[in-house]
Amino acid sequence: MNPKTFLKAKQLSSLSTENGASMKTKKVMIVISLVEEAQEEKNEVIKKEIFQELSKDVPRIPWCRKVEKVEVMET
Repeated sequence: MNPKTFLKAKQLSSLSTENGASMKTKKVMIVISLVEEAQEEKNEVIKKEIFQELSKDVPRIPWCRKVEKVEVMET
């Protein structure tokens, strides 16, 4: 079985307008298969490396073998 990870956009606090009404936001969930070498690494290490890389100005997804699914949601 190929390892997979679910990545979510950073949690955003509810945005408010001047009158206090909440604004809708969009978030994305990405499902990827990881390279075989990921089997030899601890999940927490993989999670930390992916999160750090996605937090950069020009992000890449380390350990990514294949993007399987991208879903955009309104919250």
